[in-house]
Amino acid sequence: MNLVFFTNNLGSGGAEKVMLTLVNYFCRIHKVTVVTIDSGGYYYEMLRDLPIEYHHIKKGKGNTLSYILSFNKILRQSQTDIVFSFLWFPNIINAFANLFSNRKVILSERSNHRIYLSETFKKRFIWKNLLRLAYFRANKIVPNSSRMANYIQQDFNCKLKKIRFIHNGIDFEELERLQSEPVDDYVFDSHYKYIAAVGRLFTPKNYFYLLEVFKGASII
Repeated sequence: MNLVFFTNNLGSGGAEKVMLTLVNYFCRIHKVTVVTIDSGGYYYEMLRDLPIEYHHIKKGKGNTLSYILSFNKILRQSQTDIVFSFLWFPNIINAFANLFSNRKVILSERSNHRIYLSETFKKRFIWKNLLRLAYFRANKIVPNSSRMANYIQQDFNCKLKKIRFIHNGIDFEELERLQSEPVDDYVFDSHYKYIAAVGRLFTPKNYFYLLEVFKGASII
């Protein structure tokens, strides 16, 4: 079976990590092709050692239509059976590249569209309706929480049988291995309370709001 995995890039995000985990598993038993819009990224070196094909479709400035056409060409050349995509923009490209195909289309949603599609008029109306069409084309929609599954069903009128939420995986063996490692790069002071947040330091994670919540709760 020929599988294609598609996302924005191979940066160090949660969606990219989940995709890499799936690629690492499926490439042992199927032919796997990884396609990104932008080239390279944090996880690129990890993919290089796997028995897969890799393509990126952004040439020059690029635009949505050129991405759809380029992605469709790769899908035809690889004789793809199932296409997995991650995040809302790649999901739209995936669905439109497969409008008239018999390929199985699986769209994985890793964030809340009620936030990222509410920022501008263009996102609220144009992109949201394109995403609605993408969900209509999809064979399966895979969010990473039951709440997101409900949001998708309510906001896009998707049939619940088409949606299957799967939580992000946890590598318990790795956690057990790491818990025995000493922490020597930071000295904790027993006179202070500490808040630990796990994630990248960038705006969508909204650490400022987290600090405001703790401040309001008189914790810090």
